[in-house]
Amino acid sequence: MPIRAVIFDLYGTLVPEFPHEPVVSSIGTSSPAIANGVLYVGSYDTRLYAIRARSGKLLWAPGWGSGNMERGFNSSPAIADGRVYIGCRDGSLYAFGIG
Repeated sequence: MPIRAVIFDLYGTLVPEFPHEPVVSSIGTSSPAIANGVLYVGSYDTRLYAIRARSGKLLWAPGWGSGNMERGFNSSPAIADGRVYIGCRDGSLYAFGIG
């Protein structure tokens, strides 16, 4: 099933055509967090995505498709002290450096 997005700019105006292909491959229950112009969002595909907010460019999206983490992320990330924290469907909390 293709992923569809409705996108608004910072002023609440609908952006009719987003100029990029979607970079998140699996829909999850994660809301994004943003820091320093980078959007972070978790997904059921076991990836934590870092996406440049202004351009939509994918910066990184490491996947951990083995072991307990194979169930993916189901919580929204939180950012503090140079790290992004996110809960996994395995019941664990993970922290990743964003420096």
